[in-house]
Amino acid sequence: MTHPTWQLDLTTGSLILTPCPGTKDADLSTSLQQLKSQGAVAVVTALDDHELAEKQVSALGDMVGQLGMKWFQIEIEDDCAPDQVFTAKWQQINDELHGVLNQGGKVVLHCMGGSGRTGILAAHILLEKGWALPKVIEEIQTLRPNAFQKPSQLDYIKCIAKQAVQL
Repeated sequence: MTHPTWQLDLTTGSLILTPCPGTKDADLSTSLQQLKSQGAVAVVTALDDHELAEKQVSALGDMVGQLGMKWFQIEIEDDCAPDQVFTAKWQQINDELHGVLNQGGKVVLHCMGGSGRTGILAAHILLEKGWALPKVIEEIQTLRPNAFQKPSQLDYIKCIAKQAVQL
């Protein structure tokens, strides 16, 4: 059994969009080993501790570290736009994620199902890399058609796109 993943190649590096490791066809250990073998250097989790515990994958962060990958937990409430806590955490990890990508590494982005919150994480990175919003939406929805289905999430990435243009 394999864990489902969708890779978006960038000029340097790649984003791997995926549901939460250990919640689909493969257990947590197998899922993370697969991601590592796909070249993952960092894993960004948009789930809170309660959601991880609910799906019996609370060990995710520790197991990511044991495999030599970096783990970042940056919670977004399901079906909602990110809040100020997210923004503060994103600013703390942003440079490191872009550093991984700029060195040709792969960054795994996931929420529970691998679409809504995962799409927001991917959009953030692509907009910060200077991609135009229509291209961001098209590329992410090609891989994950259910991304950006919530009006609040679409409004949020539109705001991020405006901020990126002003930088």
